[in-house]
Amino acid sequence: MTRVDGSWNTGVSCYGTPALWKLYVGNYLAKDGFSVAPGVEDECEDQCLSVLSPGEYHCDTGTACAGFFRIYSDEILTTYRGIGWTGYPDACVVDEINFPEQLICQHHYDLGTLPPVW
Repeated sequence: MTRVDGSWNTGVSCYGTPALWKLYVGNYLAKDGFSVAPGVEDECEDQCLSVLSPGEYHCDTGTACAGFFRIYSDEILTTYRGIGWTGYPDACVVDEINFPEQLICQHHYDLGTLPPVW
């Protein structure tokens, strides 16, 4: 192995549903549990339908580029005032008392291990 180059995108799309007041997405790439590359954060306010957070990683230190890779993504979806969430994925939470319009989600995507020798 001489180098590793990669790119990724995480995002939120709300097509087919009413637009949201605010959307946010951000991510980072971790190697062996440590952040090695941030994604570009994206957010939208008022009549939001989608946001996209791309990222890139480049390593040219040979076998030191090997390791276990995972992408962590954070998403925040906010409805207009007075509209709450009736259902959402297990990776998300809502503060029903203080801010019931906001859905906070955290996901991770395992990319697997790149061995030092191919």
